Amino acid sequence: VALVQVALEGLRANQSAKKAEEDAHKKAEVDAARARAMAKRLAEDASFGKVAQAKAQHILLKVSETASFEQIEKKLIGWKAILEDAPYHNQEHDFGELAKAHSECPSAVRGGN
Repeated sequence: VALVQVALEGLRANQSAKKAEEDAHKKAEVDAARARAMAKRLAEDASFGKVAQAKAQHILLKVSETASFEQIEKKLIGWKAILEDAPYHNQEHDFGELAKAHSECPSAVRGGN
């Protein structure tokens, strides 16, 4: 009975991890679709003589395709701690400075631009 219980708990944990990974993947797809829609709208506005400009900064967190759920979770927890230490809504820290310090993208040296 104990072995069955352990197996069930392991299965539930695995299912929970898979669900979390699927949810993260779906969120990434939704975010990408929103970005494409916004780019399309900006392109349409520009085609009617309306010039729209936007400045975007980003922080890239690289994750290997072979990374385990635990590795991804550890990286996200670390990033969450950074965000909680430097809340943007209080503007205590400049986003560009955070990008320089933490982004894994070549644009990090330019503050994520």
